[in-house]
Amino acid sequence: MIDFLCPDDERKALLTAGGGHARIYGPDGSELTTPLGENEEGLLIAELDPAAITFAKMAADPVGHYSRPDVTRLLFDPSAQPRVVRKECPPQGMDELPTEEEE
Repeated sequence: MIDFLCPDDERKALLTAGGGHARIYGPDGSELTTPLGENEEGLLIAELDPAAITFAKMAADPVGHYSRPDVTRLLFDPSAQPRVVRKECPPQGMDELPTEEEE
């Protein structure tokens, strides 16, 4: 992919292969593939047995018996909200703003 994206050696020096640390885990937490090497590019493909999901849910099912609607809720506010919110911060090095007596 680097050869495809970078037409010259100067640009190739800016990119390195790998670094994604790709892994695939099954519903039980076991690794389903051998992870890629640190400087390796590639795709990881695994086959999952759908029955394994049932066994994993027996251990911990967040929408089953672990579900706690009495302590968790989802709120949706459909009104428009500003994209940027400005927050005023004190200057660096000042933990607190000076009091009236100090001014």
